Amino acid sequence: MYKFRNRYSFDAYVKLEREVSNIQSSTIQLHYVEWDSVLLQEKGLVSNWKVTRDYMFVCKLTDAVVIRNRLWEHVSHETNLLQQAAIYVIPFVGINMNDYRAGIQAVIFDGQCKVAEQFNVEWHLWQDQRFHLLSSYQPEGALDAASLLLDHYAFVDQREVEMLLTVLDTDRNTLLLFAKPA
Repeated sequence: MYKFRNRYSFDAYVKLEREVSNIQSSTIQLHYVEWDSVLLQEKGLVSNWKVTRDYMFVCKLTDAVVIRNRLWEHVSHETNLLQQAAIYVIPFVGINMNDYRAGIQAVIFDGQCKVAEQFNVEWHLWQDQRFHLLSSYQPEGALDAASLLLDHYAFVDQREVEMLLTVLDTDRNTLLLFAKPA
C-alpha cells in the first residue's frame, strides 16, 4: 500500500485514479456536431449517444454518416479526457464523388430500408454506372469492421476493389462500403 505524505497527495491520487478509470471505461459519449465551414464554428448538435470505444473507431474512421435519413460528411473529430467524443459534420457534398454521388445516394435513400438487428457490413461495387450489392455480412465485432476502413484497396469475394467512400448508416445499423474494381 502506498503511503501518502499529506492529504494533498492523497486527494491528487484519488483524482488521478478517477480520471484513469474514466479513460478505461468501455463506453464513451459521442456527439455528432454540425460544422459551419464559413464561420468556422459549431452550428448545433445533430445526434448524441453512448457507444463502446470499439464502435467509436468505426464512427470516426468512416467518411460519412446517415442520421435520421440525412447524409452527413465528416470534416473532423476529437476526443477529450472527460469521456466525450465529437465528430464534426457538414451536409454531404461529395466533391470527390462526382461520378458516383447519384449512385451512392440511390443505395442509401432509394432502396428498401432494412434495419439490421446486429451490426452489418455491406460492400457495394460500381458496375454499369450504378452500385450493386457485392457482399453483406455481420462482422465479429466493431474492431473487425473498423479494420476494413484502414485500407484503400481490399479483396472482396476474390475481387480486388478500390474504396471510394465509407458510410455508417446509423438508421439501418449498417456500414456501407462503396468501391470500384481496382
